Amino acid sequence: MRFLLSLTILYLAAVVDTSLAEVFRVGEVAPDFLALAAVLWLLAIARPGQFLAAGAYGLVQDLIAPGRVGPGAAGFLLVGYLVARVRLRLAPEHFLWHVAMAWAGATLLALSTAAAAWMLGETRQPWLILSQRAAGVGLYTAALSVPLFMIAGWIRQGGVQDSGFGVQDGVGQARPLRG
Repeated sequence: MRFLLSLTILYLAAVVDTSLAEVFRVGEVAPDFLALAAVLWLLAIARPGQFLAAGAYGLVQDLIAPGRVGPGAAGFLLVGYLVARVRLRLAPEHFLWHVAMAWAGATLLALSTAAAAWMLGETRQPWLILSQRAAGVGLYTAALSVPLFMIAGWIRQGGVQDSGFGVQDGVGQARPLRG
């Protein structure tokens, strides 16, 4: 079941990345939907230690993007391993930790892709411009990850938690205020 869920997320992220990335573009920065999907998979859905799925996300990114096949998959594997290690060591369950990891992961993925393109001679942009663009991609991707990680947290907890103000639970029934 998790394999089919991973393939579905991978497919949807690839479709959104190829068809809607230009719509979300701000200047020269666009969110990396495949990086977002990989980090979402690693932090919210996958069992701890299942970082090899990130390599599949990277391979799809390599196949979609112009350029050589391989640097994206290697970057996704490395970042996937780092995200999985942080998840095992710190066990961050709050969605803000997940958003911070999405920012770090997307930034590192954009940096690794830019570094590979720069070293292979596929771009002549200065390294400072490439690193600034990578930071922008990471920030934009992290901002888009906020609602996804909130929804994943609510699903994992079984609905919205009662904060004492009479909120509704996951099935839409109002709960009384604490007294």
